[in-house]
Amino acid sequence: MRDSDSKAKTVCDRRTLLGRAFASAAVTSFAGGRLPACSPVNSPATTVNDSAWPQFFGADGTGVVRSSGNAPVRWSREANETSLRWRTELPGSGWSSPVVDQGIVFVSAAIESGEGQPRDLVVHKVDAETGRLLATFKVFKQADDRKFPIHGKNSHASATMVLDGQRLFAHFGYQGTALLTTDGEIVWENRDLVFPPVHGNGGSPIMVGDQLVFTCDGADEPYVASLESSSGKLRWKTTRPVDADRKFSFATPSAFEFEGQAQIIAPGSDCIMALDPADGRMLWSFESSGFSVVPKPMKVGELIIYCTGFMRPSLIAIRPGTEANGWVPSEAWRVDRNVPKTPTPILDGDAVVMVSDEGIVTRVRVEDGSVAYRKRLGGKFSASPIKVNELLYLTSEDGTTTVIRSGENFEEVTKNELDERTFATPAFAYGSLFIRTEQALYCIAGQ
Repeated sequence: MRDSDSKAKTVCDRRTLLGRAFASAAVTSFAGGRLPACSPVNSPATTVNDSAWPQFFGADGTGVVRSSGNAPVRWSREANETSLRWRTELPGSGWSSPVVDQGIVFVSAAIESGEGQPRDLVVHKVDAETGRLLATFKVFKQADDRKFPIHGKNSHASATMVLDGQRLFAHFGYQGTALLTTDGEIVWENRDLVFPPVHGNGGSPIMVGDQLVFTCDGADEPYVASLESSSGKLRWKTTRPVDADRKFSFATPSAFEFEGQAQIIAPGSDCIMALDPADGRMLWSFESSGFSVVPKPMKVGELIIYCTGFMRPSLIAIRPGTEANGWVPSEAWRVDRNVPKTPTPILDGDAVVMVSDEGIVTRVRVEDGSVAYRKRLGGKFSASPIKVNELLYLTSEDGTTTVIRSGENFEEVTKNELDERTFATPAFAYGSLFIRTEQALYCIAGQ
């Protein structure tokens, strides 16, 4: 379903602002149904350096980076800890992940403005070298008609932003989406995509060519939406193909290419669907059982691997629909034990590593879905693991990060405790980890 009459609001003179701030920002349109070079393509062959972490799960959306230096291995909150570069307490709260580029860290947050009053939805700008809070940009005031309760593990700022050069896309789910410059000037805002949330917002947007794409899976009529990145106008909106009993989910979509056709892969309650980025047309869908889906799907070779959500999650590998097979997807294998409801799995060589919400890490071989190892780490998990060089970082809800070594056998390297609650997936850039806790933002440097 297309809608060219969206009421995206331009907040300043776009012509002047684009000429000044966006002169170096390339906007790429689709040609021939292919993904532009700047779009994320999740593949085992992809190698991304640590010069930036511009969106949820890193530059290519895989959570895997290559660092030229030594990645952090051991840290703590002790005053004489050499790995702890800085710790900065920030106003407000939120579980969005940091995004990092050009020496700056950005995080979104919600700030109380008085008991019973709507919160300010903001973006914090932090110096990556020193941890100094450079500025706080107010994006929205929560709308009075959009006061919905949230889950105790959620926040009013849970969606991770997208940083594209001098452009910063801040997304607050049903509260709205805005484009800012990195100096805090608002270019446009769109608050038209209203839906009744369950437990709050959560899914993060992705950039696909000249579009910003995200899921809107609330209590009724769940859909996937695309906004024009230059104007904020609605380009297309596609409803889910199944009538799930519990329609709400919080997944971040992915963008892949199969046989020359770009596909946006968007999990949701009881299904995963593939859309044509050009017009939002559904290419195929695959039904499964589950709701409140959070993990982001991945591409491994010619397979798509995803998690099905609550109550009993499965990890399913499917062969996607293509023109050659009549747009009919098929299941390759599945794993039904110790599958995460919240953390996104990560690729490690020829296997997928996942940590369940209950703290069990499992390595699954991509070839056939067989299990190489299972190991209980302890604690509860919401943050997704990330991989730097040959190390995997798994951060629990109590702020303990277990570092394990890449490989077919389980090998724990260290456990590092911050003793602060966290649900946010860490970022990695400039040889340093950026970890967001309930109290602060940390920068932990490699040795």
